[in-house]
Amino acid sequence: VCLLVRQGHYMHEEIVGIIREVCGKDIDEDMSLFGDLQMDSVEMIELVLRIEEKYLFDFESYDELMNHMDTVKDFVCYMEEYITKNKGNLLGRSREVEELKKIMLL
Repeated sequence: VCLLVRQGHYMHEEIVGIIREVCGKDIDEDMSLFGDLQMDSVEMIELVLRIEEKYLFDFESYDELMNHMDTVKDFVCYMEEYITKNKGNLLGRSREVEELKKIMLL
């Protein structure tokens, strides 16, 4: 089980919640993203963009990601591992993003 804690919340549940919002359906972690949930490429792009926005990073390897998009659980676990593994880099990126937002709002 890939449960990682992020600021008192389970990252796993947050990502599952984003999937639920994007596809607009009740989901089970054993469901396939493309088969059972019938997610299309536009929804998959929206899903990845929402996760990037939530965790303040730009995903670098979409080819690698495609290898982990079978079931909801596969996708969520991969994203948790990716975010955790790149935590140091993501923190730097989040500061850059916040600075850019401030500049753009001026």
